[in-house]
Amino acid sequence: MPRFVRRRAHPMNVDDIVGETFLAAWRRRGDLPEDQRPWLFGTARNAMLNAHRGQQRRTAVAVRVMENGGDDSYDGLSRTEKRMDVVAAWRRLSVADQVVLALHVWVGLTDGDAATVSTVTCG
Repeated sequence: MPRFVRRRAHPMNVDDIVGETFLAAWRRRGDLPEDQRPWLFGTARNAMLNAHRGQQRRTAVAVRVMENGGDDSYDGLSRTEKRMDVVAAWRRLSVADQVVLALHVWVGLTDGDAATVSTVTCG
């Protein structure tokens, strides 16, 4: 099953997806069908779809940061080039840092409050 995920998911997500799949199997071990392989592959597929949707949401947030915060005049870059810069920078942030920034910018939490929420939700 890890090979199935490795061929389809971003390398950064493989371990998490496989872990989520086996955790779900462990939690539902009493309810699993006799032939567990199809169930495992279906669960892994759902976890991959969730990971993909999460990445799309993070990218959308990065683009919104750029749309809400930039003026069009710095360094002679077009708006599209600036968005690409922001998206690339956003992807380099850890999930916890993305959460802090999003909470601060969109929800209006203070830096400290956003960091506290991030610590609780992201570990």
